[in-house]
Amino acid sequence: MPNEKIQQWKEKMNFLESIIFIEQNFMDSKRLLIDLHAEVHSSSITSDCEETLDDYLWKDMDETCFRTLSNGERVTIAWSIYHISRIEDMTMNILVSNGNQVFLEEGWNERLNSPIIDTGNSLTIKEMKHLSNNLNMTEIRHYRNMVGKRTKTILNQLQFSDLNRTIQKPELQRIIDEGGVKKDTLWLLDFWGSKAVAGLLYMPANFHNLHHLSESIRLKEKYYKEMQDQVR
Repeated sequence: MPNEKIQQWKEKMNFLESIIFIEQNFMDSKRLLIDLHAEVHSSSITSDCEETLDDYLWKDMDETCFRTLSNGERVTIAWSIYHISRIEDMTMNILVSNGNQVFLEEGWNERLNSPIIDTGNSLTIKEMKHLSNNLNMTEIRHYRNMVGKRTKTILNQLQFSDLNRTIQKPELQRIIDEGGVKKDTLWLLDFWGSKAVAGLLYMPANFHNLHHLSESIRLKEKYYKEMQDQVR
């Protein structure tokens, strides 16, 4: 199921890129953006009964699988979910809508039991293990869902004129001021700042989620296969 869904998702995104700047196709583009975003979040956000990639990842996943850094791997599932949630929260709510981060509104740092508040890009292996071992698995899922719901609202309110809007320095500075990036990850601001709104909708809100969800699904399947092999 995941490989087929991932391929279908990529084909839809390729089609979206071919029509999104055609104004008469904008409503179709917006619907497609919303559908693509829904696929990389929980079906509970859309009340859709069809299983999403996010649903597939979380189904029957235990805490050990969530937190384990497998041999030869670079990341944990815990880190990946934290990472994509924080980046979507910052880029969509500060850079796209000039609003407030979900993270800062309801005490999520304490609820998540997270030792960091930034994107987590520069963590050492030791620091990643510490984050993964301490992160509240239930609350990070709730936080991710809240971020997804907020992005869905932003997408529903999107206007064609928003697509080419460039990101301004005060918006990028807010991410620094709110602790979203560290000194050694300021390159993220250069990357985000080089994009217009349409570019941010492609990458942090969609492709970035897909990349880390796909990787996490692979890690989950690898973990349970290794567990099965040990029993035999």
